[in-house]
Amino acid sequence: MDSVNVSIIRQAYTDYKDKQVDKLAAVLTDDVSWRVIGERNSFAPFGDWKSPSGALEYFDRLGEALDTQEFRPEQYVSDGDTVVVTGRTLGTMKASRKPIEVEWVHVFKLKDGKISEYREFLDTARVLDAARVPQAAH
Repeated sequence: MDSVNVSIIRQAYTDYKDKQVDKLAAVLTDDVSWRVIGERNSFAPFGDWKSPSGALEYFDRLGEALDTQEFRPEQYVSDGDTVVVTGRTLGTMKASRKPIEVEWVHVFKLKDGKISEYREFLDTARVLDAARVPQAAH
């Protein structure tokens, strides 16, 4: 049986898959910390954001960079106010047109039924390689 917090995360993922990130934003605290491990100047969706509007900017940047064909959460682990999810994403990088499959770990902290912190860990080298647009020969 899922904990309440796991149910909140499952619904947030459903909203993301259904392209309804405005619904997802409604379950974020006003001071949410949203972080995808990686240097922002190396790939637009990497970096740190604060507030629900910052999280929405992350989703905008992700959508500009990646055409997601499959977003697949696989395992949920809950401990108190923390939910950890492992999964994978399959898609195509828009600029390079290269396919990518990447495994990830999402760590959520919840407060009063809302997401207060999000951390994403993934193979940044694989993402950067897939995002790299080949240079034209001179």
